[in-house]
Amino acid sequence: MKKQFDTFKKEFLAKTLDHLWNQWSVLGVAGAGEIKDMSLVDPEALILLSVKFTGEDMRLADEMLTWLEANGALINTKRLMNLSKQYEFSVNRMLAGMAEYVSASHVNWKRLTQVDYGAEDELEFGSVRKSQAKQDGNFAKHGVYRAGYKNRGLSSGFNFSQKNALLLRLRSLLGMNAHCEILCYYADGRSIHASKAARDLGYSQKAIQETLASMEQSAGVSSYQDGKNKCYKINAALWQSLIPKKVNWKDSIKHYSLVNDVWLLLSEMEGKYKDDGDTTLIATLIKHEYMSWRNKHPVRYDATLERETGEMFIQKWMEWVRK
Repeated sequence: MKKQFDTFKKEFLAKTLDHLWNQWSVLGVAGAGEIKDMSLVDPEALILLSVKFTGEDMRLADEMLTWLEANGALINTKRLMNLSKQYEFSVNRMLAGMAEYVSASHVNWKRLTQVDYGAEDELEFGSVRKSQAKQDGNFAKHGVYRAGYKNRGLSSGFNFSQKNALLLRLRSLLGMNAHCEILCYYADGRSIHASKAARDLGYSQKAIQETLASMEQSAGVSSYQDGKNKCYKINAALWQSLIPKKVNWKDSIKHYSLVNDVWLLLSEMEGKYKDDGDTTLIATLIKHEYMSWRNKHPVRYDATLERETGEMFIQKWMEWVRK
């Protein structure tokens, strides 16, 4: 069982990195593979998960930073921090180090250089902590110890031709406001009330409500009453020149939050799962953590796993993660 668990961790990591590279390739990052996931890219959610996996692929981290040095003005840093806090990514140290570079060209990143780390542990990638000559000074000042970053200039262009980069295309045209997220969120024809849209998009309910009300006045969206909720739907005909057909918003941040929690749990178990004799203990520890996800990840939570124990639980849990 220990061997299966180790193989599963490697598989999970490989598929996550493959997804991250594919998503960044939509935005024009160099060195990415085939574009497989055709959902709309949520850039703030993508940054958060990518930063979380920095230690597993430093090349991805550097190409992302290179892209941000060129295109950081298209990132909503306020929303980025709201999502990070709401979904408990704990990546402020890394974001602050990145901001030291990005803020040199994009003033909206300046606030991130002063972000509060709270109780986040310092981070070390490679054996550079004791050698200031090998450290990257911009990251080291925020408690992140890694080798020096070098902009190779390979990922500077934003790929405007990809329809999956719709959110950034809209921001470049309409500016940094909730209209862009709303157009992407409702583009697939969904009818959703403002409070749920606000939670899913990482905005305050007031901001989304006011924007929807403004768009309704100009016939950009229509509304109807569903019980106590006032639901909105985009008027596709009005936006057909801006919004490609067959695009969909997948609430990436919710999925990425779960990926983050799974990876943290797998990493925590690595030092504890030494041989097959530890299977019962590991199953108990994973199950305890998994059951705490009932409220955090309600849409994907499978209550039937609560009945399983020991090796059977681990196998069923791994199957659940793969799905």
